[in-house]
Amino acid sequence: MAASGSGPSGSLGDACKLPGNSCGTVFKKGYVFEAFVTNTTGQTICLYNTVSYPVTVTDNSPTLNLAFEAAAANGVFYPFPIELAPGGSVTLVLIAGENSKSANISGVLVTVGLPWDHTVDPAGDDDTLSGAHSPLIVAKTYNSAPPINGGSCNVTIPPDC
Repeated sequence: MAASGSGPSGSLGDACKLPGNSCGTVFKKGYVFEAFVTNTTGQTICLYNTVSYPVTVTDNSPTLNLAFEAAAANGVFYPFPIELAPGGSVTLVLIAGENSKSANISGVLVTVGLPWDHTVDPAGDDDTLSGAHSPLIVAKTYNSAPPINGGSCNVTIPPDC
């Protein structure tokens, strides 16, 4: 069995809320979060979002129930799998919501799980017996999430906003 060593590294950046119809009819309400991922392994990796290996977005708020909806990079929706060569990086804008509210958040811990492995098909990697490696987990506590269409949002606006 091949040894793949440690996994990719990552972190969460800024967050903004999507109030009302600020993103048209695609994302009515919710939030966007920047996720930075760097391939620190010695092999190409792929990030996934499949039924068996979904991207997850969770929170510790009693009033939110975030769920991952889509990812964008460089102003376009980003299809999965996302391949990263050794040393390669990507900044994703993760769109998460529940389409019922986009209230201000304060002291909310957001945790993102990004499944990854070394092949385009997560079941095809021979160094794991059950498919993809454990997901890359990144978390951050947010004390605010300004409106995406306001002047204080630093997140790259996703498509159709």
